[in-house]
Amino acid sequence: DVRDEIHSGLSYFPQSLFQAVVQVYRNFDIALRDVYGPPAGDAPASPAFLRFGSWIGGDRDGHPGVTTEGTALAWQLQAQTVYEEYLRRLERLSDQLSLSARLCQPSAAFKASLDEDARVAERLFGGQPNPHPQEPYRRKLEIMQYRLRRNLELTGRNLATGTPHLEEPGYASVEAFLGDLGLIRDSLVSHGDAALAGGELHDLIQLVRTFGFHLTQLDVRQESTRHSRTV
Repeated sequence: DVRDEIHSGLSYFPQSLFQAVVQVYRNFDIALRDVYGPPAGDAPASPAFLRFGSWIGGDRDGHPGVTTEGTALAWQLQAQTVYEEYLRRLERLSDQLSLSARLCQPSAAFKASLDEDARVAERLFGGQPNPHPQEPYRRKLEIMQYRLRRNLELTGRNLATGTPHLEEPGYASVEAFLGDLGLIRDSLVSHGDAALAGGELHDLIQLVRTFGFHLTQLDVRQESTRHSRTV
């Protein structure tokens, strides 16, 4: 049925497409450096020029099984797929970015963001002492995972009940999530760890720029007779 078709289409993203997208951007950056030389100073990363689209769950032009509920299911499963990928990558980054504050000096903007996260940290750590007092990046990434899991939880509840939950998400927008990733990148660069910033963190930023919180643009197609009747 339509649910099976949606699941089948989405399965290609964690199996191969997420990694293929990362590799395309890396190959593109290598080609740019080969032709034009290394970027100067704080030149921005190459733009995220890939975009994905799908009709699965939205092709109601002659497919009686595609209903309004099926279309809602499609975009909720798309969001679930991309949240799960970001969480996997944040987990890996948390293992990598265990830098001690005794050995590096995070930027003022990064430290200010940790202070602003105090309310979220209180819910996450339950008033317990800071589990990573000397690892600011790991602490930030754990807070980011907590917020993103909140988005995933709300999406899962929508899927289970079919009713939107209008509660506050962990991240209200993909721009807020990108902002936190950018703070980590800029702070790493500021104390001489550009190589770390240019690794898996850079890959995740490019993925978020490409897929957002929606994964793909969903085409909603309707049989023309319905449009004619409406007009």
